[in-house]
Amino acid sequence: MPFYHDPSVIYRAIPQAVAYVRDVFHPLRPALDPPPSLLPQSWLTRLAGRRVDVIPWNVDLVYANKLHYWPRPVMQTYQVTDAYLDSLNAAFYESNHAPDYVVFSWNSIDNRDPMADESLTKLALLQRYQVDDQWGDWMLLHHRAVPLNKQVLSRTLQQAAINTFIPVDTLIKGLQLWQIDGAYTLLGYGQRTLFQPPGVLLELTDQTGAVQTFRTALPLLNSGLILPVHPANLTGMGQFLRSGAKRGDAKVVKLRILANDRFVQTNLRIRSQILSFSEPPPQLLQAVTGQQRASESDKPNHD
Repeated sequence: MPFYHDPSVIYRAIPQAVAYVRDVFHPLRPALDPPPSLLPQSWLTRLAGRRVDVIPWNVDLVYANKLHYWPRPVMQTYQVTDAYLDSLNAAFYESNHAPDYVVFSWNSIDNRDPMADESLTKLALLQRYQVDDQWGDWMLLHHRAVPLNKQVLSRTLQQAAINTFIPVDTLIKGLQLWQIDGAYTLLGYGQRTLFQPPGVLLELTDQTGAVQTFRTALPLLNSGLILPVHPANLTGMGQFLRSGAKRGDAKVVKLRILANDRFVQTNLRIRSQILSFSEPPPQLLQAVTGQQRASESDKPNHD
């Protein structure tokens, strides 16, 4: 009889008590041998002794394989609930203390859009990391010797409204970051304080006409949406990173923020940036690579 919580059952405490007694006298004894690694041996060889982070949350991989864990400030993606926390992780990956490798998988919680989680952090990955390999549900990212050149081409401000379509200009050259500002009504603030934030949905329509709807929240929208290239799976994310954000599944052509106007104010403000990412000059890349090789050769051998 499993432990469960069912509010429709008045006497649910009885089966819970039975399950508790069973577990006390007949506890489960998991095997002491570690489970087989979910990562290929070639990756484990490459990661040995290097600083490693994991996105979005599979920290158990690090400990199961005895890797050198080097976590970002907010170590689990689902805990990054606003732009401030996202900016902490992005700054970490842009710093000199960034991990050498990131083990990346495509996942989220509560039917949220994985691409809309840690948007600022994903832009930092785009600039600072390159795809080393992809295996099954995992992708291995390696820190670049020289980051991509990043330019902010323009900044604009536009007004929009909930429950109405907002077009995305797919002809603009560059990647767009939309940071959407919304606010709760007085009733919405009351629900957020006493219970939980009012429900908000993000609806994306791509150029093929396909529509996807995800759960979101106003603080997550404030962190930003990456448009119009908006990967929908791990393969698309790999294309996004390899191409400098020029490819990665079908482009989003319009979106809607769906919410109850009794709880969420109708008006939205969208702060958008157009970003450009380009490869560094070959001469700079060769010079930095040469310096790194020389530094590695100068290290003492303790064998």
